Amino acid sequence: MPSAPTRQHPRAQRASRLANIRGGHVAGRRARSLRLLRGSLKLLCLCSAGAVAVGCGARQATGTTGHHARKAETIQSEGAARKAQRMLWKVGLESAEASALQRSLSAYYTALAIPLIANDDYDAVAALFRRTTRLYSPAQLERGAFTSALGPLADYLYEYGSRRGDEARVLSALFVRARLAERPEADRTAYAELLAWGEEVRATLGSEVDSLSGRLDVATEHSNLLPAESVLQQVAALMQARRTHILQLIKDTKDATKLASPDLFRQNRSALPLLARAPLDVAAVFMEHGDMQSAVEEVRKLEASGPAQGRLVAALVTASQTDDKGLAARFELATALSEQRPELTLGLCRSALPIAPLDPRFRLCLARVASLEQRLDDASAWYRDAVDLAPDNRELYDEALERLAVLVQQGLFDTDSEQARGVASITEALLKERIGGWPDIPPTVAPAALYLLFGMLDMNAGDVVQARERFELSLAESPTPDVLLQLGLLEARLGNFKSSTEHLSAAVKLAEQDPALSPGKRAEFVEQLADIQRRSTGIESARATYEHALSLWSEAGDELTGPGLAMFHVRRGIIFDRLANTTSARREFQSAMDAAPGWREPYASLLAHLLVSSGDVQLASYVFRQANRKLTLEPEWKVYFGLWVQNLAQMRNESVPKGLDDMLKELAKGPGWWAKLAGFSTGMLQGDALISAANTRGEKAEACFYVALAKLQDGQSSAASALLKKVIETNMVSYYEFVMAGELLDKLHPGSGAADKAAGLRRTSR
Repeated sequence: MPSAPTRQHPRAQRASRLANIRGGHVAGRRARSLRLLRGSLKLLCLCSAGAVAVGCGARQATGTTGHHARKAETIQSEGAARKAQRMLWKVGLESAEASALQRSLSAYYTALAIPLIANDDYDAVAALFRRTTRLYSPAQLERGAFTSALGPLADYLYEYGSRRGDEARVLSALFVRARLAERPEADRTAYAELLAWGEEVRATLGSEVDSLSGRLDVATEHSNLLPAESVLQQVAALMQARRTHILQLIKDTKDATKLASPDLFRQNRSALPLLARAPLDVAAVFMEHGDMQSAVEEVRKLEASGPAQGRLVAALVTASQTDDKGLAARFELATALSEQRPELTLGLCRSALPIAPLDPRFRLCLARVASLEQRLDDASAWYRDAVDLAPDNRELYDEALERLAVLVQQGLFDTDSEQARGVASITEALLKERIGGWPDIPPTVAPAALYLLFGMLDMNAGDVVQARERFELSLAESPTPDVLLQLGLLEARLGNFKSSTEHLSAAVKLAEQDPALSPGKRAEFVEQLADIQRRSTGIESARATYEHALSLWSEAGDELTGPGLAMFHVRRGIIFDRLANTTSARREFQSAMDAAPGWREPYASLLAHLLVSSGDVQLASYVFRQANRKLTLEPEWKVYFGLWVQNLAQMRNESVPKGLDDMLKELAKGPGWWAKLAGFSTGMLQGDALISAANTRGEKAEACFYVALAKLQDGQSSAASALLKKVIETNMVSYYEFVMAGELLDKLHPGSGAADKAAGLRRTSR
């Protein structure tokens, strides 16, 4: 057993004790552990390439069978994983149909963890561990009825978490390891010792409430990672013990107001609120997993403290029943908790699906939770299910259309064509059914607005033909400046300057007639029209329109703050740059970065503009340094920003900013597509290999664009033009690379309509 705690710093003491629990077979042998880990990962790679058979690996969970393993299907995308997760909830976690789904999802999550483990992305591995354990019920986790795919994740969390002193993660890892075939007794012993040590250490820290709260924090984190039955019972028992202790203190003082006194409760001034929350908190431990019986039992164990506790018990008892009254009570309880405790709403409704497969209320409940969490594909799928079960409910149709429209408008899934198409298809079908079912009652969301959103989804997915059709449907319903703007932008990005000018001119005219539109909105329409005039006939023909846009932007400036003000300065700066007023452009660009220093969009817009327009390497280098200093850039955005500055400097035969090449070389070692782009930029990957490695239209657009830039630097303008046209052919009109490719083609072939010819698209009459 662990020895008594010393006067070491608590965190150092915890890390030291965790290292002792790990044992001499692991401590000090990092190299050996990594070799074993790599070996298990190689084996896991082979297993996850197809269906994961039981024999793939040294570990086998006690609850899995070869029969179910052979039925598992390979999951290869996040969308497919979420679809499988929804099906798992419908059939129930412990049903006969669940095993194959659980194995497929486990294999998918573990395959995602392979590069994360290799790169020591500790928190990301822990998140995948949690996603995997949530595929199983608390009872399944308790008896070890999970796949051996959890083994490598548990091994990594144990190894890394022990060094970090992360008690909850090490406990969770030991729990899994103890239920796999390898060394179960040693891991069970280590688990028990670590629990006992945590209790010992916290017994010496502060008051009894402090001690119980510290243990409860660890137990709660442990249960979030691994909600097995015994772990949930640990959490509930600690909550009950803390509440009992506080109640006893109240009885001893005979005056509850003294609980806030520094003399009695210096560090526990939140003790009284804990009493009020305790019954629901205890019930919530089990409600989150749909275990209503345990929720009732554990709340009944609490000493009665008032009518609110009695009402909660009565509500839980009723909601635990599976008859009509019980299901109605469960839905009401889930709805009441949706804003304050959405995780409980999710648990209550998810667990009701296999109990009441024909009840639309629980699909509706899950749709609402998904929409609040901005999971658009889940929200659309659950709304589709709910409507199918209640096709005569007009209010349900309207709610679905309203919520999905809001989510789409927020710009989710910008480049995920699979999800975007699925969501648009479901939402459009709901719209048609709603109009067909109640033709005399207009939907609460205007069809024109929805078709506009559908078209924007299609544009982001690269389906420009479908986008054009939907924009024109919106235009037929209601000719608004917004839809004319989107049609004009679409035609412009495809090089159809004549039709683009017609749409944008009409948008400007309508905007001028609408007094409700802000000057900034009108400025956007005018500036876009000026851009088309510049690209089609030259800067002089656009000068007056640009100057009009500047005046409108000036009117809008006083109304804006934060990100809006930043983009105001970006737009003005770009217009000044177009008009060769470099002094004013620099001033506006600096103001843009000052207005919203922590927002990525101004930096991205500025660097993309500088790459294909002014060629000011010093300014681009400055913007790049500011972005890296003021933002926490994701690795992929570091690559894109670095590529834009590097290529600009190389095309102008100027020095690349100090440290940029080294940064790209380091990023080239990472996983994912952006690492390949970084590798190409540093000469580690050839252009043909980069293009061959592109698996999606978006990746192909990027690969062709950056290889084209390299060709331009080598003086191969014909080869560069051919590659830029391939970028246009991808139709990924929302990509920076697509927009920049169109600008470069205009410069290489002024007045030739090169982008238009590359796209091969013309307006057709119907």
